Amino acid sequence: MRPRCTSRRPGSSTTRSWQRSANRWGASWSNDVVHRWVPLIVVLDWVLFSDRSRLLARDVWWFLVYPAVWLVVVVTRGATDGWVPYPFLDPASGYGAVALYCLGVAVFIGLMGLVVVALSRLRVVRVSERRAGGRARGRRAR
Repeated sequence: MRPRCTSRRPGSSTTRSWQRSANRWGASWSNDVVHRWVPLIVVLDWVLFSDRSRLLARDVWWFLVYPAVWLVVVVTRGATDGWVPYPFLDPASGYGAVALYCLGVAVFIGLMGLVVVALSRLRVVRVSERRAGGRARGRRAR
């Protein structure tokens, strides 16, 4: 019989990593900053102030490469030593449940990728195009 996987490292306490990082008000300060504030600031900066090229809808598949590789590593590690970063990736709940959660996350990432493609065509603040010499393109001033 295969031992049940737990979400803890060998030699750690009996609490899970996401339980240890939570304080009495919910998630810790660093978790709040990483998962809420940084994405918001990055999106606002990218939408409002970046000069960027337009993305194509066929580029959305590239958005899924990094999460897919990360998922393979995490699920493999969860199956071998029992540590997973999020409770929905715990193999103890069954690989079918983990697969459904991962499919849902992949669909969400794909939809957000389409939103990013649409936002890449939006221009809120135009950034002036300047050459390395510092002069703008076009006619020379006399």
